[in-house]
Amino acid sequence: MQTIILGAGISGLTAGYKTGGTIYEASNIPGGICRSYYQDGFRFEIGGGHWIFGADDEVMSFLQKFSSLNSYTRDAGVYINKTFPYPIQSFFTPDVIPEEGTMKEWLLGEFGSDQCKLFFYPFNEKYTVGLFEHLSPQDQQKNPRNSAGYNSEFVYPIDGLDKLIDNLAQGQDIRYNKKVVNIDTRENKIYFSDGSTVTYDRLISTLPLNQMRIYLGILGKEMPYTSTIVLNLGATKGVNYPKEHWLYIPFCKSGFHRVGFYSNIDESFAPRNLTSIYIEWSYINGHQFSIQDTIKELKDWGFINEVLSTDVKVIPISYTWKYPNDTTREDILNEITMLGITQIGRYGRWKFQGIAESIKEGLCC
Repeated sequence: MQTIILGAGISGLTAGYKTGGTIYEASNIPGGICRSYYQDGFRFEIGGGHWIFGADDEVMSFLQKFSSLNSYTRDAGVYINKTFPYPIQSFFTPDVIPEEGTMKEWLLGEFGSDQCKLFFYPFNEKYTVGLFEHLSPQDQQKNPRNSAGYNSEFVYPIDGLDKLIDNLAQGQDIRYNKKVVNIDTRENKIYFSDGSTVTYDRLISTLPLNQMRIYLGILGKEMPYTSTIVLNLGATKGVNYPKEHWLYIPFCKSGFHRVGFYSNIDESFAPRNLTSIYIEWSYINGHQFSIQDTIKELKDWGFINEVLSTDVKVIPISYTWKYPNDTTREDILNEITMLGITQIGRYGRWKFQGIAESIKEGLCC
C-alpha cells in the first residue's frame, strides 16, 4: 500500500516510523513546533518549553530508542508582585462546580470569586484573548482542583528536542517543502503548491483540522483558536531571578501570560551563570507587542539584567477551542474518517495534548 503522511511533526514522524509511509512536510525541517535551535550559545525552542509529560511505558520505551531522557519534578508558580506556588488554588476552598456553562462560569464555580479576580480571570483573559467568556469548559486538567496537575512530572531529551527529532527522522522518507493545497478523495490524489501531486492508498494527516476541512471541502462552523508569539531571550540573571521552571503571569504591562526559564530545568540551555528564557503572548488576528517593553518589565522585576540574545517565533495555530454545545469538531472528524483518512495529532484532532499523547496516536496508526 502507498501510505502517505501529511506533516513531519512529532505525530507524523512517529506514524512514519510505525508504518514506513512517505511523509510530506511543508517546511524544510522536521519537528514542527517540537524542536530546539541554537543562537549565540543559548538553546531555545520554536514553541516555547515543550516538556514531555504523561508518557506511559510504551511511549517511554519509544522515546528511549532515540534519546536518553532526564526526569524532572515541576517547580512552577504564579507571579503577582511575588511568587506563589502553583497550583495556587490548592491553598483555598473551592465553591460548587457548575455542570454547564462557559469556561468563565466554570472557573467561578470551581474556584470562587476571590481566586477568579486574583488569578483565573486576568490570566485567562490573556491566555484565551478573551474567549474564555464564550468557550465551553475544556482542558480542565490545566486547572487542577485536588491534585498537583497533569504535568507535575515530566522528561526531556538530554541533548535537546532537535536531537530527538533528527534521530527519529533519520532514515525516513520525508519530502520537504511540500505544502498541500487540495485533496481529491475520489482520485486519492494530493496536490501541492509546487504543482506536484501524489496518489495514496492510505492517508494519515496531522494537518490542522480547520485546514483539512478546506482541502476536503467540508462545510460547517468556524472553529476558534488562538495563536502564540514566543520571545526567546538569553540574558544575565537579575537580583530577583526566579528558581521556578515557569511562572504564570495574571498581571503585567506588556501583555504576556507566561515566562519560562529553560535553564532552570536543564543548565545545558545556557552558558554557565547565564539564563535562557521564553515569554509567551496569545493573540487573534494580529498582535502588537514590544520586545523593548518586555525586557524593561523583566528588568524592573529583577528577573534579568543584560540581554545577550533575542529571537521571536510565531505559532499561527497554537491553542484550539470549542464553544458550548458545538459539535463541529466531532462532525468534521467523523466526515474525515468516512472519507478513509486518519487524522492524528494535537492540531489534527483539534485538542490540547502533549508530545506523549501525540506519539501514542502515531504508534496506533
